[in-house]
Amino acid sequence: MTKHLKFSKRLHWATLCCFLLPFFYTGCGLSSEEKARAEKSKQDSIAAATVNVNNTLIKPADTTIQNNIPQKDTSNTQVSIVHPDTTTSKSEKESKSPSEKISTKFEFLRPLLIPKEDTYTGLATVIDSVPFICFFSVFICLLFLVISLTVKFIDLSARKTIVLLDTFASIFFFIARPYSWDSEKLWGYWVALAFITVLTIYDFYIIKLSRARK
Repeated sequence: MTKHLKFSKRLHWATLCCFLLPFFYTGCGLSSEEKARAEKSKQDSIAAATVNVNNTLIKPADTTIQNNIPQKDTSNTQVSIVHPDTTTSKSEKESKSPSEKISTKFEFLRPLLIPKEDTYTGLATVIDSVPFICFFSVFICLLFLVISLTVKFIDLSARKTIVLLDTFASIFFFIARPYSWDSEKLWGYWVALAFITVLTIYDFYIIKLSRARK
């Protein structure tokens, strides 16, 4: 059992070192891998076009040009009028936060979320932060991994807590994304995800092994 615990700690350190690898690409242009794929597809399309030109008889173009000018029918023209009240109500509805939408739909929850105008409780702040959790989930994952490693050095018997922390770390890392809507996951992200998954499975295996020995 001592060997398994030592290996688990080493694997844990290796997992933390994976955070030094490149995770995301957030550039405006294409990455090197996408450029290579685009160049390859371009060459394939050029080769296919060359084959089609060589195997196709080109017919002379018709010199007759017919211009069909559509006539405007102004008799059935309809003018649509957008009322400013409708536009304002739509913009206000879209700008509402999740806690405001919940308190509007369920009035009995308003004292728990927004007791006064422009006043949000802690629970409302948590609800409003949920849509953005993926942007800082990498930090949460790292925090869970550090706490899990600390528990391994403090109390080795708290294996269930360790596995629970590892599980939460893997979940948050799976939904992680950078502070950019246009991004690509790089190889370092998948390496780190594999290490976190293996670490979680191995710590769970240690629990099963200790139960079997008892």
